[in-house]
Amino acid sequence: MSQPLDFRARSVSEIVDAAFQLYRRDALQYILAAAVAYAPVLILQTLLFGGMDLTRAASMSPALLLPSYVVALVGYLLMKAVLVHYSAGVYLGRGVDLGASVRAVLPRLPAILVAGLLVWALIALGLVLLIVPGLILFTRFFAVIQVLVLEQGGVGNAISRSMLLSRERKMHIFGTLALVYFIYFIGSMALGVVGSIALFMTGTQIITMILGGVYAIVAYPIIGIAEMVLYYDARIRAEAYDVELMAGGLSSPATSVPAL
Repeated sequence: MSQPLDFRARSVSEIVDAAFQLYRRDALQYILAAAVAYAPVLILQTLLFGGMDLTRAASMSPALLLPSYVVALVGYLLMKAVLVHYSAGVYLGRGVDLGASVRAVLPRLPAILVAGLLVWALIALGLVLLIVPGLILFTRFFAVIQVLVLEQGGVGNAISRSMLLSRERKMHIFGTLALVYFIYFIGSMALGVVGSIALFMTGTQIITMILGGVYAIVAYPIIGIAEMVLYYDARIRAEAYDVELMAGGLSSPATSVPAL
């Protein structure tokens, strides 16, 4: 059993730093968790489109994009949920293996898919109408997947819990997510330069597609871990969850990490 990190409220930079610390402890497991969920997406896109530019592929056969998007959606949400469950066990210093996390998450997958689609639709609507409402919804719904995975509630409860946890903490939540996504996209942009060179030299985007997939598998776990730490940070601030944890409150069904 790994030694847990200090369980306390953290600043924006401390949350991201904690995510990197947890990632370094067991990087191969996090990469495997991401690979299991993302590899089917990468394989399907390669089989469907090969080295073809996605814009060109869509114009030639738009129907081909649908299965790719469906598999990508399922893979992304599954990856996010497994990362949340597994990293929560590590963060709390409790014994958990990757297989147990996958088994715990799979029964929750339908609810996770419904919640993910609903949240993305609402955020997209907010961004289309005005950017600020979309960003507000982005922060209000920051913990929906975490609640579904770690508290075993329904979709409606997960949304209301996330909104409650975000109350009076929206700037803290937005700052944390903005920082970790900024770090991720900096790496993605650097990889894009390599992909552009490969495209120029080979005339095909298949190398760019594969590089992008590998980068997502290696780097995305940082985001998933940071979102898990942020969820517990909000609970510490809103519910004094650190005190409850020290008092043995993890025995309560509403506060436990299932299947660990």
